[in-house]
Amino acid sequence: SSELAKVNPGDFDPATYRYVDLNSWHYNEMSTENNISWYSAFRSLHRITGKEIYAKAMLETERYLKSVWNEKEKYFYQGSHFVNGTWMPKIEHFATDVQTWSIAKVGPDKMDAWYGEGTSAQIWESTKALAGVRDESGRLLGVGFTRKDGRISIEWTAGAIFAVRTLARHYAEKNPDLAKKMLKDAADMRAGIEPYRFKVSAD
Repeated sequence: SSELAKVNPGDFDPATYRYVDLNSWHYNEMSTENNISWYSAFRSLHRITGKEIYAKAMLETERYLKSVWNEKEKYFYQGSHFVNGTWMPKIEHFATDVQTWSIAKVGPDKMDAWYGEGTSAQIWESTKALAGVRDESGRLLGVGFTRKDGRISIEWTAGAIFAVRTLARHYAEKNPDLAKKMLKDAADMRAGIEPYRFKVSAD
């Protein structure tokens, strides 16, 4: 259109919080989920090789993660956009897997050290409140992809189960009651996705 002709490729429209030219969008997008994956990879490489380049990469990744932390609501933003020479948190979408992946791979010990004891449990509570799917009695069945979309994601619920079991181990000694609560959430979600099990024929 004539309006699009007035902008440069990759220009950012603050009114819609979108890039005008989608061909260049991926060059200006940073994923929190992928950064968490890289964090885990760098940590493994550092343990295996002992090379400080990987420790430095971990620190830089931690710096990014801290830049997308939502202190008020206790969760990580989905990612960042590169706008006018600066990375800005992408605040419009809540990503369930970012939260569970941060618990599982960055670890509750690290996040509690960053933001205070119990923070990683608060991340899970925020995730449940925003993306949890419950039955008519209020029992937790699983989690969806994002805020209250009415769907259970089997993959992301499995990730949530793993994360919550990680929390239970972390708090087992220092907060046994909280650990029991986490194990109940894990058990409820595991039962919640059982009806979706499909038995593959042996034929």
